[in-house]
Amino acid sequence: MRESIDNKMTKIVTRIVVLVLIVSSIFILTACNEEFAPLETKNFYAYVIESFTEDDSASAYVRIGFTNDIETENILTGVDVVCEKLNKQTFWFSYVKYIYSADGVILRSAVMDYINATGTDELKNVDIEDLKVLYQYATIYKSTITNGSVEKQANTYVHMWEYELDENILIDIELRNEIRASWYLIIMATAVVFLMVFVPLTVVRSKKIKANKIAGDKAIENDTANLAQKEDSAKTESVENKDTNSTSETINKEED
Repeated sequence: MRESIDNKMTKIVTRIVVLVLIVSSIFILTACNEEFAPLETKNFYAYVIESFTEDDSASAYVRIGFTNDIETENILTGVDVVCEKLNKQTFWFSYVKYIYSADGVILRSAVMDYINATGTDELKNVDIEDLKVLYQYATIYKSTITNGSVEKQANTYVHMWEYELDENILIDIELRNEIRASWYLIIMATAVVFLMVFVPLTVVRSKKIKANKIAGDKAIENDTANLAQKEDSAKTESVENKDTNSTSETINKEED
């Protein structure tokens, strides 16, 4: 009877575990999208953040940024920066990719107009061929992937792109975010499976231990009863032998 109950419990646990695994697998398959899909496209303005020269080289740099505010200072007129936003989702993470692009010829013309209009001292004596465009993106997340060079500065990862003045701009930034619901789901599913397996096994084991203990106690009781019975039998036999011997002695004395 006990074996039948244990078998039923094992079958129930197995079915529940299989069901949890199937549901989790379906969720994983439906939630995953291994290819980046386009979300939206926006247009930004390019503007000059700063310009500077390096002491150890003849190169000069114009560091640019992107904005959607036409009132931003030092806007590079005519430069249209196209930003394409894409996303991808796996079971564990979601990814967002930003691709910025701009025409190098138009950028060159706009930078030259900026230099002529502002009369920037740092760039007065610089050969136009030594002038470079610089873009930087700083983040605290190591998981960020870009097509630029990366340098760690303290707790920050600085991604950098350097272009010749008439070179087309192409900046690729990929961000990764954890899908907490998936992590929580796995933790909960693991806990549920653990409880469904551990608790029944613990109950079965406890029942077996209890049954073995009861059987052991009964065996000890039986052994004690048998031993007591043997001792009683031995005592009875000893008394009977004494009585027999006493009777024999009495008969012998009467005969004498």
